[in-house]
Amino acid sequence: MHPPEPNLPPIIAGLMQHAGRIAGELAATPVLGLAASPALLLDAPTRTRLLMHDPALAPMLRPLLTIADARAWYHPAPEQWQICLAARQFANVAALAQAHPALARHLHEQGLTTPDAWQLPALATPLLHVVTGIAGSLASPTAPQRFAPVRAPTLVAAPLVLIPDDNPILLALLQSRLLGAVQAYLPAASPADLIMQLPIPAADPAQYLALSDLAQQLGALAHTRSELEQAARTHIRKNLGPAGARLNRALWQWWELDFETFVEQVQVAFHGALPEPFHPEWRAWLAAQREAYQQHNTRLAMLRRSLDQAVYALYGVTAAQITEIETLTPFGVSVV
Repeated sequence: MHPPEPNLPPIIAGLMQHAGRIAGELAATPVLGLAASPALLLDAPTRTRLLMHDPALAPMLRPLLTIADARAWYHPAPEQWQICLAARQFANVAALAQAHPALARHLHEQGLTTPDAWQLPALATPLLHVVTGIAGSLASPTAPQRFAPVRAPTLVAAPLVLIPDDNPILLALLQSRLLGAVQAYLPAASPADLIMQLPIPAADPAQYLALSDLAQQLGALAHTRSELEQAARTHIRKNLGPAGARLNRALWQWWELDFETFVEQVQVAFHGALPEPFHPEWRAWLAAQREAYQQHNTRLAMLRRSLDQAVYALYGVTAAQITEIETLTPFGVSVV
């Protein structure tokens, strides 16, 4: 274990002396991510269309993990995929195009007319086999970290920390407010070191079981909330937007809008007003969706508070120390 820095607050320095298993044993790895051509990225409709024409393309289209995807508690369904062609497939480009005409046509439509443009940068090579485990965003040490389980081989397109262990107990500890305070005050030169220095104490099996249960409840509820978000976005786009329309940032976060602002943003995004006769129906729909969203948020906050209390108990933190910790980290830990 690294010795605590002399300028750490006493409570954080004390935690770093805690005996027990160290997260560093899990070999947290910083990954800067790849920077491939945007033309090699696919959204969900384009991926679906390509696979309808050629199901054999499935292994060549890899889910892409971005900062936005590293949401707390759960691994959301990917919103982007990366075209990944193996080096051997470039030995005979004509054969590749003949075997997969839909892919070749798509790449040419994107302006990628030479084989060299179809390849991922060298940095991506070791990432083609990552990862199952936990991914954490490399946020500023003054901001809450976000950790999410990753359960399928995934490409990485953003600075992340990858931990090859998707144990819900570890996820619970990493997302707790207590270890958020530790992360905020450890030296920030290497974000991976922030995780590798975290002490994980030995505990009664019942304590670990309770933490695991809370983490899994939080993951399931966060996933349910995400499904609500996405279903509402689809409803707005299909019923109010023209074919191929995309939501603007405001409509993407529809739960933040009152009805009047919602109507304004529909006009901005889709260049057409929401007809007034339909206002009552949409007002009621938006109110119901926002209420359901707030109920999820309330339940998430309750579960997160329960988890924080369980982690405080695991580390033997006193009431006075809890006050100090929550003063040091007023932001808490994001569930978004």
